[in-house]
Amino acid sequence: MRILAVSAATLVVLAALAVSAVALLPQLSAASPITVEGSVTVRGDRPAVLTENELTCTTGGGYNDIRQGAQVVVTDAAGKTIALGQLGAGSWKRDTGCIFLFTVADVPAGEKFYGIEVSHRGRVQYTAAQVSAPVELSIGG
Repeated sequence: MRILAVSAATLVVLAALAVSAVALLPQLSAASPITVEGSVTVRGDRPAVLTENELTCTTGGGYNDIRQGAQVVVTDAAGKTIALGQLGAGSWKRDTGCIFLFTVADVPAGEKFYGIEVSHRGRVQYTAAQVSAPVELSIGG
């Protein structure tokens, strides 16, 4: 009888451990964070784009919020902020405009849709597949 009592107690403990392991499984199998990369191009001539030389540029006029250090916000489908980044320095490309690159690391994987907003310019929605490639945003004429 004692052997049965110990065995039953052991089974109860093992069952409790199994339930705990199953409860932790979604956390353990969560996908690694992703990195979202992209660019914002400010198109146009003065005063929208101010070239400092043939390689670098800044923005002016109504676009002066699009600049090195401007915040890049990544949201989930509900609009909740899930990661932050910032724009790099502007690079001048003739006939294109002033291009600012960004990289946002540690973006939670597994969302169906991601929103990207630069400065206060409004959120643009992308699918998970679309943010796996560099995102290209543009503003201006």
